[in-house]
Parts: sequence; C-alpha cells; structure tokens
Amino acid sequence: PLRWATIDVWYIVFYLRSIKQRPRREAAMAALTMTAFVAAAVVLMTNGYASEVVWLYLVPQRFGLVVLAWWFDYLPHHGLTVTQREDKYQATRVRVGGEAWLTPLFVYQNYHLVHHLHPSVPFYRYVRAWRRNEQAYLDRNAAISTWFGRSLTPSEYRTWRRLTDDLAPTTGRTSAQRPVFHPLRVRSVEPLTVDSKLVTFDVPTDLEHEYRYVQGQHITLRAVIDGADVRRSYSIVSSVSANTLSVAVKRIPGGVFSTYVNEKLGAGDILDVMSPTGRFQLALDSQATRSYVAVAAGSGITPLMSIMTTTLESEPNSTFTLIYGNRTPEAAMFGPELAALAGDRFQVHHVLSQTPGAALSGRITAELVRSLAPSSVDAWFLCGPQELVDDVNAAVTGTVLTEVFHTEPSQADIGIDIESQVVVALDGIESTFALRSGGDTILDAAIQRGLEPPYSCAGGACGTCRAKVLLGKAVMDQNHALDEDEIANGYVLTCQA
Repeated sequence: PLRWATIDVWYIVFYLRSIKQRPRREAAMAALTMTAFVAAAVVLMTNGYASEVVWLYLVPQRFGLVVLAWWFDYLPHHGLTVTQREDKYQATRVRVGGEAWLTPLFVYQNYHLVHHLHPSVPFYRYVRAWRRNEQAYLDRNAAISTWFGRSLTPSEYRTWRRLTDDLAPTTGRTSAQRPVFHPLRVRSVEPLTVDSKLVTFDVPTDLEHEYRYVQGQHITLRAVIDGADVRRSYSIVSSVSANTLSVAVKRIPGGVFSTYVNEKLGAGDILDVMSPTGRFQLALDSQATRSYVAVAAGSGITPLMSIMTTTLESEPNSTFTLIYGNRTPEAAMFGPELAALAGDRFQVHHVLSQTPGAALSGRITAELVRSLAPSSVDAWFLCGPQELVDDVNAAVTGTVLTEVFHTEPSQADIGIDIESQVVVALDGIESTFALRSGGDTILDAAIQRGLEPPYSCAGGACGTCRAKVLLGKAVMDQNHALDEDEIANGYVLTCQA
C-alpha cells in the first residue's frame, strides 16, 4: 500500500528514463506540465499555503492513488501469474457477487478483464459486454472470483450464476419469457432399473440459454404416439454444474408416454422438449451451514437428485439426509449414485415395503421421518404421492417444499354456473373467448381455439400452466403446485381454473 501511495513518483522516474525515446512533442508537453505543476506548488508553499497544499491536495491525492491502485491493479491482478501475452483471459479477472454495490464502488473495475480484452469499450459498458460474450469467455477459461476472493472455475461460475441471477426469472416468468418447445436429439437412453430409463439430450449451442436450469426444475416432453399428441413432465436429475440435460422416466402401468420411453425411445430420436420450469428449490449460499432433509418415494427421487447434488456442491458446510421409500432395493432409482454420495455430509435411509428383514421395512410414516431426521432441520423437501407428502408435511415444522406425483383428478364444487369473458395473453397477443364456470378449463378452452399455452400434466401437479390473473377472479378445482404466496399474488393453474 505504501508503494501504491507513491505510484506517481515511480511513474515519473520510469518516464524520465525513457524520455529520449518518446516523440519530441509528447516529451515537450510532459516537461511543460511537470514544470508548471512544480512551479505552482512552490509558489503556493512560499506564500504561506503549505498546509493547504498538503491537506487539500497531497494527502487526498495519496489516498486516491491507493484506492485506484487497489481497484485497477491489486484486485484484478493479484495472485495471477500469467502475462497478457501468454493468456489474456488469465492475466486479469472479473469479481462477481454483490454487484449492486460492488460495481458502482469499483467504477466497474470488478469487470476489469473486459478492459484488457476490449480496451475501446467504455467502463460503463463492461458488465454489458461481459454478459453478451459470457459463454465465449467461459469457453476460454476466463479468470473469475467471487467478491470475497474465492476463485471459480467456469463450471463453478455457471452454477453460481444460475443459483443467483437465473433463480429470479424462473419464479416469475412474464408472458414473453414463457417456456417453449424445441426439437432436441436424444443423446442416450440408459437403464436405471428394470422399469426406468435415464434419458439425456443434446442441446445445440444456440439453444443453451433456453435450457439453463436450476436444481429441482422439470422439462415437458412431447411426442406423437399412436397418432395422439402426448406430453409429460419429468424432473431434471443432473446437478447444475454438470450442465447436462437428463431426466429419469419410470414406467407406469398403463402410462402411454413412460412405456414409449422405456420400450421404444433410443439414441438419435427427436423429441419436443419444453424449456425448464418449476419452483421446487431454495436459493443457495456458499457461506451457509444448513441441515436439509428430503423424503421421497419411488420416482419422487428424481428432482431430489439435482437438488441434493447441487446443494452439496454449492454449500460445502451443509448436510443432507434422504429418507427414500421403495418396494425392493432393486426398484430404487439411482441406488449406486446415492451410495457414492454417502459420507459425512450425506446420509440415506432406504425404507423397503416388500423386503422382509430390511433394516427399515414397511412404508414411510411421519413418525419414522421424525425418528430418522436430525434434531435441527433448516428445510424439508417432500416428493412423492399425495398421501405421503400430506402426512409428513403435517408432522414437521419450518421451511417445507413439496412436489406431488401421480395426482388423481378431482372436481371442486363451486355451486354456480356462470359465463365469463376470458382474455388470454400469450407472447403479447390477446385472445378473448366466453367460458362457463361449469365447463372447460381455461387451458382446454385456449387449446380448442388454436392457441398454444404451456402445459404438461393437466392434473394440477407440475405448475407448467401457471398464469397470473390480472383482472377478475378464477377458482381452481385443485392445486398441488402453487404455494400460498403465489395464490395471494393472483397466480392460478389454467388446467384447474
């Protein structure tokens, strides 16, 4: 820091040593400037203004030089041993996090790497330039650290960015941001158990931004099967850092889509895949120390795979306990992966309903969950059949996130049958039609009129068809996807309203 306070002196010494090699006009101007400065200082000091020169100019200037050296030199470059000629992407860094205050405080020098890559870009456009070219910088292994100094690899940065910036849009999409289908090629179909498959998709580079996801989200798959348009939602099982779009599909007796995937789908096939949606997640904090518990039955493990692996990667001081119910050990999806995760920070308890002699036999109950869970739990994740989720939810306290599988349709009795005018806005285009309260749902009516609203399960469980009521009121038959805050803010499931 003391050297920083005299950096102008070092610069003058450096300049004077090479002044003979500088252009004459430049050297003359530099000499004139330095002479004028020294003369002004001498005149002021010899006329009784020495203290003013020191306290109003020299001391603030020293302080300013220290701050500028810290911003422009130390923070962007300290600890990096690569020169600009060797690797311009590793010669300086960007610092991410706390940007609402860090960016104006550092006069955008937290993105100093952009200055080295594009010297002509003005400082107030550094952030915009970084965001527009972010993928290219990451592909070239740009140097990145958090605002508190922790270095991030490009993979870790992608995880960090999605868990912060990308979380907000997924919890509040506008009509312009609604999920859309794109045809994707199946990269692989691998067996998990005798009745489930792991399906991985190839995402083209130009669509990568569409398929960025956070833990706990799902995608909707669509295919024409026996002449019918069939779509189903499946949870993404990959950790966010893996940057791989994979889902697990368990065959359900009589299930058209799950049977098609398990018996006919193969690598190279094309499926329509909707961009990720879902709010079955909590914001993560790398500095947090938390205790999480997940309760799952059967294919309820699928969203939890992404949640657990991402959480353990992103919060190195947190722990996770999983209580997982299946009929037999062979029926448990991701058995080897869960065994590999087990350790000081992750425990799994297998509850087997059709395996005599198992350490934990029978079905998962609220009493069993309380006995297996740690004494202090910061958040619960419950995923499985409605009865299981309801029973455990009623027995635990604190933050509880739920997701229901295999919801059976029901019908709410609102007691009256009236006709209303419904205005649906999709991608900024409004469509108006009449709808009776005892007739079709908003979703069905919109589809019948040739519109293409997002939807998947049509059973009130996945939340893909979520929409916001801007004027008037809509009553839902059932709801297993929206929380109380979302309902209070006017959101409904169009498949149930």
